Amino acid sequence: MAGCGPGFFTRSLGEHGAKLVIGVDINEAVDVAATACRALDNVEFVQANLFSLPFRRETVYLAWCVGVLHHTPDPARGHRCLARCMKAGGVLFVWVYAKRFDPLRFTRNILDHVRVRRMSPARLLLVSKVLAYVSLALLRLYRLIRMIPSLRPHSACGARTVRDRSFREMYLKWFDTFRRNSSRRTRSRR
Repeated sequence: MAGCGPGFFTRSLGEHGAKLVIGVDINEAVDVAATACRALDNVEFVQANLFSLPFRRETVYLAWCVGVLHHTPDPARGHRCLARCMKAGGVLFVWVYAKRFDPLRFTRNILDHVRVRRMSPARLLLVSKVLAYVSLALLRLYRLIRMIPSLRPHSACGARTVRDRSFREMYLKWFDTFRRNSSRRTRSRR
């Protein structure tokens, strides 16, 4: 699982009999995931960068990368890095978001005008925590609206949009959004 986040899908694969599942993410979400999966002997987590994965070439049978590559500074390079790990005949499953309204991207773009991403990591973390509180309040309002019978989600995808999220998950998501894109900005200046 490249970009495993808090480990929901990684845990599911482990619970359904995979011989070994390794979740990889660049941030501290792997700590949350490892805690959630500590009872599964066949699930491991590694904090690593997608561009320098700690796996030998041609050793992976199945790589799952959902909603991750388009957040990297170079999605094509990220895809190549994943592909290098694949065994001949292996499966590399990649999915990226469709172009649609994204509140994280929208807010980040607004904050770019006030140069938020130029802040130190400590200040970015503080901004991320403030945005997490706002996001959680808006999410709770959204969840209440979606409880109206005619607005209830009718698919698994819709149900995921109304799932509860933790404060830690939200502030790490904001921090990750700012940091990934600030590293892209820094690289493009070189």
